Amino acid sequence: MKTKTIKRKSKRQIILETAKAYTCENRSMIKRAKCDGETQCAYKDRRGNKCAVGRCLIPNSILFKGENNFDSVDSFNYIDTQFKEEYRGHSLTFWKGVQNLHDRGRYWDEEGINTDGKAWVEFLLKEWKGK
Repeated sequence: MKTKTIKRKSKRQIILETAKAYTCENRSMIKRAKCDGETQCAYKDRRGNKCAVGRCLIPNSILFKGENNFDSVDSFNYIDTQFKEEYRGHSLTFWKGVQNLHDRGRYWDEEGINTDGKAWVEFLLKEWKGK
């Protein structure tokens, strides 16, 4: 019997995937604001949208049952097994940077990522290149 090998996603792939995934309308939020407003993130909102971290978690992740705030991960010492296999192996610091991209309303508009968001993506790509 062959075992299926899961190819892990690189940091670059995850950053670019996140940049393509959202507009200001489909980000997973508890509180809504205009595109340029700050809001509170949810791993999964009532409409079924998931945040940058939430979309990478296994369906029954204990994080979905928590405070709906990625910062709460600190309190349970970062559990890599809560991620789908292809997203495992990345540090909490990396995930916080990706989540920051999702959370900042000023990075998004109705069509997707804007100029400020693209600048954050470039920063993340440089920060994590080769790591």
